[in-house]
Amino acid sequence: MLLVTLLGAMLLMGASGSNQFRVDYLINMWKNQLNSTFNVNGVNATTMELRGMHHSPSGTTGLGYSALGHVNLASTNDPDKD
Repeated sequence: MLLVTLLGAMLLMGASGSNQFRVDYLINMWKNQLNSTFNVNGVNATTMELRGMHHSPSGTTGLGYSALGHVNLASTNDPDKD
């Protein structure tokens, strides 16, 4: 859940504007400072629920766990332009 929380924190930079947030930007591999990864492979655009796999390099080498997360608030800025 820590990794999901960190991912949510990265997206908490809200912006005003008329653009819709593109959930496809979330489908990716996210890595934190501890080298844990969260591979997001699905996003529900209505509920902003994230689904994927979490991999931790400490104590569980090679093991993956199903992960579920949620985005509270997301920027509408286009990351390709920022």
